[in-house]
Amino acid sequence: SLNREAWPAKYAIFLFSIFFGMFIPNGPLFTGFYLWFARLASGLFVVLQQVILIDVAYNWNDDWVEKSNEADRVSYGSGGIWLQAIIGTAVSMYIAAIVGIGMLYHLFDDCPENTWV
Repeated sequence: SLNREAWPAKYAIFLFSIFFGMFIPNGPLFTGFYLWFARLASGLFVVLQQVILIDVAYNWNDDWVEKSNEADRVSYGSGGIWLQAIIGTAVSMYIAAIVGIGMLYHLFDDCPENTWV
């Protein structure tokens, strides 16, 4: 199938499209209808990304809870490490998000839009 083959050709087409994309004028093509279409499509794309991210998180949680239950069936009390891993991962992701937000405010403190915080 084409999805699993011809990777050098795919990379070449991708690089050529990036290179030649720099020479497309902004003129009438990227104003009017296309502008509003791109705005709506990008909003739908972000919503779709969030749905996929939430689905991955639920599947990941279900997988680790099932592993915890299987470990408890083999030896009672041994599945707690999977549950602790779920909590540890969630806490580390919250910490990473808070640190990332703090870094954004620190690195972009010149921006007048975020001075209200």
